[in-house]
Amino acid sequence: MRLILLIFYFLVAHLQIFGQPENDNCETAIQLNAENGGCFINASLIHATQSLPADICNSSLVQDVWFSFTADSVFHNISVNPSSGMDAVVEVRKGNACSGIYIGCIDEGGGDGAIENLGISDLVVGTEYFIRIYDFTGVGNPPSTWTFDICVSGFSPEEPPEIQLLSPKGGESFQAGEIVFIEAEIQGVISGKEIELSIDNGETWERIWQSSDTEPILQYDWQIPSLNAERCLIRAAVFQSGEIFEDTTPNPFSIVTS
Repeated sequence: MRLILLIFYFLVAHLQIFGQPENDNCETAIQLNAENGGCFINASLIHATQSLPADICNSSLVQDVWFSFTADSVFHNISVNPSSGMDAVVEVRKGNACSGIYIGCIDEGGGDGAIENLGISDLVVGTEYFIRIYDFTGVGNPPSTWTFDICVSGFSPEEPPEIQLLSPKGGESFQAGEIVFIEAEIQGVISGKEIELSIDNGETWERIWQSSDTEPILQYDWQIPSLNAERCLIRAAVFQSGEIFEDTTPNPFSIVTS
């Protein structure tokens, strides 16, 4: 009998594993605060239900989950780093979660797996705000992955961040399969960072790495892809308040397969 009770308790206490997430409803938002560093890692939309129709940031919404935070400054940045098959949408409300006042939303990261950064200003210190996360695609085209990381940082940036790409410097010739150390120097407060590659001298770009980590350090071991290209560039970027600040290798480098 004791074993049965323990199993029952486990199933109820961890319902989000087998059923809806614990923050599926407006009233059960997970609070992001100093105790958890303002972050929740590996959150999930799987088995979530719809609380409200999508607002300004449109979607064929079928699932959403909720978070909350209490403003400790007039400006906060919300950073969501979705898994590779999820196109995240971020929405913020003031007051009661479902019936509260719409503050803002963002869906500009660039599709599946792209970081979304929403900077919101003129907040009232001590007031609770609610964050709703859902996927852009919704009905008929659900995400292929369901998890994401979310962080809220409260700060009043006085200066924009600065980034300087230290390596590669340009002019090198790299062999396919080689590991190249990419490094950039960062100064200031940031809410995320990324690295992109161009193989056509900056005409088009492809993201090769991104992170919602707010440490002012960018270091990445990049494995050179198997291709031949003579005019390649690396671009490193950081995010703050929904803006992007970037630096690019000053001269092209080449990639060869043999």
